[in-house]
Amino acid sequence: MSSPVDRRGNKRAGGNEHAGWGDGHAGWDSEHAGWGGEHAGWDDEHTGWGNEEHAGRQVPILDTPRLSLRSWTDADLLPYTQLNADPRVMRYFPRVLSAPESRAQMSRLQAFLVAHGWGVWAVTLKSTGEFIGMTGLHAVEKDSGIPHAPLTEIAWRMLPDHWGRGYAPEAARRVMQFAFEVLALDAVHALTATVNGPSRRVMTKIGMEDTGEVFDHPALPAGHVLQRHCLYVMTRGRWEREMAG
Repeated sequence: MSSPVDRRGNKRAGGNEHAGWGDGHAGWDSEHAGWGGEHAGWDDEHTGWGNEEHAGRQVPILDTPRLSLRSWTDADLLPYTQLNADPRVMRYFPRVLSAPESRAQMSRLQAFLVAHGWGVWAVTLKSTGEFIGMTGLHAVEKDSGIPHAPLTEIAWRMLPDHWGRGYAPEAARRVMQFAFEVLALDAVHALTATVNGPSRRVMTKIGMEDTGEVFDHPALPAGHVLQRHCLYVMTRGRWEREMAG
């Protein structure tokens, strides 16, 4: 199963495919500051990345003041490959990804998004249409070894040329709005290596709370520099209080 789940483990927005972040980790980068969000329109341009059986399925476009989160297109492959091959972006991953690995991952992400209407979106600048990264949701299964699983994880990854402008938290807040207001989740989690200060700052900036739990990531070998992980959470109640305040 790979549906979004609430904090009690209840399934939401059904599906049976794995969206995947690669190597058992999730979207870590050096972005920070600011957010905004409005829901605008739907996208049914899949340009070959979705499964044939799902061609024409509408994918929600999530807009913010500066960004558009949309389905994936063929034109995204080159910058997405560059994103995953950049040692700065992948500093808190076990390794960079090869071009074939990025292509396969992008295909999976789009197929899942087309099939289910939620998942991982390509992030573009409204002003130019330029691809700058990705953000979205991933269902972590009960047997994953992650504390409190099953749960729904939020993650992001941005190209270095666009760090320091607040794009990651802006996109992430819009995805959380979708998670709570459309998918009706009870909680959204984020996890990263304890040494990943930049990503932890993003989690704080988007309003997530550090649970204080530290654990060994099950996908990493004992003694790996990235093995120790921390867990952050945004609950529906906390989100609604922020929106009301």
